[in-house]
Amino acid sequence: MEESSANCGPPGPVQVRKAVPDDAPAIAAVHVASWQTAYEGLLPGEFLAGLSVESRARHWEATITACSRDHLVVVGVGDAVAGFAHAGPSRDEDPGPATGELYMLYLAPHAWGLGMGRALHDRVLEQLAADGCSKATLWYLGTNRRARAFYERQGWAQTDGVRTQEFGGQVVTDYRLGRSLTTR
Repeated sequence: MEESSANCGPPGPVQVRKAVPDDAPAIAAVHVASWQTAYEGLLPGEFLAGLSVESRARHWEATITACSRDHLVVVGVGDAVAGFAHAGPSRDEDPGPATGELYMLYLAPHAWGLGMGRALHDRVLEQLAADGCSKATLWYLGTNRRARAFYERQGWAQTDGVRTQEFGGQVVTDYRLGRSLTTR
């Protein structure tokens, strides 16, 4: 997730809504563009260049169709999807009772700094709270300072949890953040 404060605001009213299968190509395009820009220099260039919107679209269409206990929402102005967030029950081995997880939140680079990330964030946390979650966690790439700064502005704090993943032959470290859903 990336967001800065350089832009003045969106070109119209921001709308956050539940994703539908027809959104899959737009979600995939946001996903790939966001990764290619946000992770430039943090992940191997060949790996980022090889990301496929078509492959991601198939993944997101299946995910939208299968959503049962999780939430996938999109944000945009008018019909244009500028970002998405996916959240649901914690997938961690040690979640504790009533813990949700923000699986991911991404915006198209042109939408960074317009307040859309905050709108997505707040909506999925409201949905987790409505599901009975009293706290939430998320994982972020440890070298992604912009994402960490965004989440800290939203009330997230470092919690126990470190994991590694491999992308394009490079091993990266992810860190876990947590927050209460009962207070702002």
